[in-house]
Amino acid sequence: MKGTHFNRILSLLPTDIRECIGEISADTKSITQIRLKTGSNALVYLGSKILELNFRVEKSHIDTVISRITQYSPIRAASSFARGYASFCGARIGFWGECMEEMAPRGGFKEVSGLCIRIPHEVIGCGESVAKAVIGTGGVANTLIISPPGGGKTTLLRDIARIAGSLFACVIIDERGEICPMAQGVPTMDVGKYTDVLVGFEKKEALCMAVRNLSPRAVFTDEIGTSYDAQALFDASTMGVGFVATAHGRDFGDALKREGIRRLYDNNLITYAITLSDMAHPGKIEALKRVVPCGCT
Repeated sequence: MKGTHFNRILSLLPTDIRECIGEISADTKSITQIRLKTGSNALVYLGSKILELNFRVEKSHIDTVISRITQYSPIRAASSFARGYASFCGARIGFWGECMEEMAPRGGFKEVSGLCIRIPHEVIGCGESVAKAVIGTGGVANTLIISPPGGGKTTLLRDIARIAGSLFACVIIDERGEICPMAQGVPTMDVGKYTDVLVGFEKKEALCMAVRNLSPRAVFTDEIGTSYDAQALFDASTMGVGFVATAHGRDFGDALKREGIRRLYDNNLITYAITLSDMAHPGKIEALKRVVPCGCT
């Protein structure tokens, strides 16, 4: 992530917290998460290392961050807030707290008591080791990247898109603004010169738009699992467009417990499964396996 956008993410924080971060870590650009919880000290994650700041978070600090995310207009982020998160310059900010009774069980916060700012990192070259298997001259083999949360799935997905996007037309479907943050319509990360980006659209709608209007050889998207997601990728595949997508899980067997991924597998629409390590070694590729077609032994 370019420095100006990283600095904008840090600008969400109250000045006192930013100063504390600067005091304990000169290498602020290696920060992967910042956690603020009312009544507790702020936490900063540097990879698998957790640093506790000598700064007690008050409710006013949480309110300040939320106001800055929404640019003091809560309606701007009402839809994503109801789902427990907001996006800002490529960072995903997750919330926890008390639900409004009239909004249960769909969501909507009465009080936000804490938040987690997940900061994306660009690691050029991390996809080179799997690119030869996944990327061909005419497109990509349908591939699933699997890891627990924080395992580096999106970082690897982005770099595979960069490599493929230097060869042929690709589209990134970035529903939450995390894969390729945009600044005035311009990507802030390198995703390849032939790659187009659709940000903020639901996957099924965006995949339909991409396949019909942008003529990609491959599409890239994050965090699939529902039958709705599976239908979108199913439709793209049957129109000759390959995909690379991410999913939560410890391994491929774990991912198959999710309805959408099971459906893709049952229809023989997953060629490769890439398993990453957990947060102790984010981005480390544990396995690249060719998926045995459903019904074969």
